[in-house]
Amino acid sequence: MKEVEGIFGEKAVISYIKLKEKPNSTVTTASKHFWLDLEELENTHLKNGLDVIMICNPGNPTTHVYNKEEIDALVALCEKYSTYLLIDECYCGKLQ
Repeated sequence: MKEVEGIFGEKAVISYIKLKEKPNSTVTTASKHFWLDLEELENTHLKNGLDVIMICNPGNPTTHVYNKEEIDALVALCEKYSTYLLIDECYCGKLQ
């Protein structure tokens, strides 16, 4: 995690978390091959003051598509820690 300062003197904490690769996965579709470890996100980022979570759906470069359960879990965590959740869903109309 890293604290940064904006052009008007405001401060924010930024961090990156990588999707995890499912061990021993035989799935060939990248979207089903990766997952977001919500427990790690909470313990290493949210509890330490992360201000905003930004995700792209589908994710790039893994093409992981967050399902409703994952989004609902992220929303619940963000509500618990008063963290903003910004979701880029530029292809939402194209997804089945």
